[in-house]
Amino acid sequence: MKSAKRIVLVQNDQYLIDTRKALLQQQGYVVESVHTVESARALCENLSCDLVIVDSEEDYQAAVELCDEIKVTHPETNVAVITWTESAIDSDCPDEVIPRDRGPREFLNRVRLALA
Repeated sequence: MKSAKRIVLVQNDQYLIDTRKALLQQQGYVVESVHTVESARALCENLSCDLVIVDSEEDYQAAVELCDEIKVTHPETNVAVITWTESAIDSDCPDEVIPRDRGPREFLNRVRLALA
């Protein structure tokens, strides 16, 4: 039996953390959530995960830097960045871009793509 995919969710808004975490857990994923990019760095150093989802709303540059760092230290880990529009990412780093203005179904579809 395959083990559940582990996801690290980086989101500063508690409501969105709770909502997205519950949605992902309902799909069978194991989800660790943190509020800051700095906390995500520390968590990713000590935890093996399949996907890191970072919301770029508060600090776009920090989200891209985290993505770059993860790809250097853990190239097998996929990274998805949540942003307002898909064209807002000017880096090749994210494996998947999740548009913020789409609903939960699109969020889950993009997560599945990032984990494929």
